Amino acid sequence: MKVVPRLREKRRHMAARTFALAISWNTRGAPDKVTSKLAALHFYQLAIPAPKPPDGSFNKGAAERGKEVFIRSSQQPDIAGDC
Repeated sequence: MKVVPRLREKRRHMAARTFALAISWNTRGAPDKVTSKLAALHFYQLAIPAPKPPDGSFNKGAAERGKEVFIRSSQQPDIAGDC
Protein backbone atom coordinates (compact mmCIF):
# COMPACT_ATOMS: atom_id res chain seq x y z
CA MET A 1 0.00 0.00 0.00
CA LYS A 2 1.34 3.40 -0.97
CA VAL A 3 1.31 6.07 1.74
CA VAL A 4 0.92 9.66 0.67
CA PRO A 5 3.50 11.74 2.61
CA ARG A 6 1.25 14.75 3.12
CA LEU A 7 -1.29 12.66 5.02
CA ARG A 8 1.34 12.00 7.66
CA GLU A 9 1.17 15.62 8.71
CA LYS A 10 -1.29 15.50 11.57
CA ARG A 11 -2.25 19.17 11.43
CA ARG A 12 -3.18 19.10 7.73
CA HIS A 13 -5.04 15.80 8.12
CA MET A 14 -7.08 17.07 11.07
CA ALA A 15 -7.98 20.28 9.22
CA ALA A 16 -9.25 18.28 6.24
CA ARG A 17 -11.24 15.98 8.52
CA THR A 18 -12.80 18.92 10.37
CA PHE A 19 -13.74 20.60 7.09
CA ALA A 20 -15.35 17.39 5.78
CA LEU A 21 -17.44 17.06 8.94
CA ALA A 22 -18.47 20.72 8.80
CA ILE A 23 -19.90 20.49 5.29
CA SER A 24 -21.64 17.16 5.77
CA TRP A 25 -24.97 17.37 3.94
CA ASN A 26 -26.44 14.34 5.64
CA THR A 27 -27.49 16.12 8.81
CA ARG A 28 -30.78 17.51 9.96
CA GLY A 29 -30.90 20.64 12.03
CA ALA A 30 -33.14 20.99 15.02
CA PRO A 31 -35.74 22.20 14.40
CA ASP A 32 -36.16 21.22 10.74
CA LYS A 33 -37.15 24.45 8.97
CA VAL A 34 -37.18 23.13 5.38
CA THR A 35 -39.36 20.03 5.10
CA SER A 36 -42.61 21.87 5.82
CA LYS A 37 -41.95 24.25 2.89
CA LEU A 38 -41.16 21.62 0.24
CA ALA A 39 -44.76 20.99 -0.87
CA ALA A 40 -45.36 24.70 -1.50
CA LEU A 41 -42.04 24.98 -3.36
CA HIS A 42 -42.95 22.01 -5.56
CA PHE A 43 -46.36 23.54 -6.38
CA TYR A 44 -44.71 26.87 -7.22
CA GLN A 45 -42.15 25.21 -9.52
CA LEU A 46 -44.86 23.33 -11.41
CA ALA A 47 -46.96 26.50 -11.76
CA ILE A 48 -44.22 28.43 -13.58
CA PRO A 49 -44.92 28.31 -17.33
CA ALA A 50 -42.15 26.92 -19.51
CA PRO A 51 -40.55 29.59 -21.71
CA LYS A 52 -41.01 29.37 -25.46
CA PRO A 53 -37.78 28.51 -27.28
CA PRO A 54 -36.46 31.10 -29.74
CA ASP A 55 -37.13 30.42 -33.42
CA GLY A 56 -34.33 28.47 -35.03
CA SER A 57 -32.94 27.17 -31.75
CA PHE A 58 -33.98 23.57 -32.49
CA ASN A 59 -34.91 21.32 -35.41
CA LYS A 60 -38.72 21.31 -35.57
CA GLY A 61 -38.82 18.22 -37.84
CA ALA A 62 -36.70 16.21 -35.41
CA ALA A 63 -38.87 17.39 -32.52
CA GLU A 64 -42.02 16.19 -34.29
CA ARG A 65 -40.44 12.80 -35.05
CA GLY A 66 -39.41 12.48 -31.40
CA LYS A 67 -42.91 13.37 -30.28
CA GLU A 68 -44.36 10.66 -32.55
CA VAL A 69 -41.93 8.06 -31.21
CA PHE A 70 -42.76 9.03 -27.64
CA ILE A 71 -46.53 8.88 -28.19
CA ARG A 72 -46.30 5.58 -30.08
CA SER A 73 -44.15 3.96 -27.39
CA SER A 74 -46.41 5.22 -24.59
CA GLN A 75 -49.45 3.56 -26.20
CA GLN A 76 -47.86 0.10 -26.34
CA PRO A 77 -48.47 -2.24 -23.40
CA ASP A 78 -45.69 -2.55 -20.88
CA ILE A 79 -44.05 -5.93 -21.30
CA ALA A 80 -41.02 -5.23 -19.10
CA GLY A 81 -43.06 -5.85 -15.95
CA ASP A 82 -43.82 -9.44 -17.03
CA CYS A 83 -40.21 -10.57 -16.60
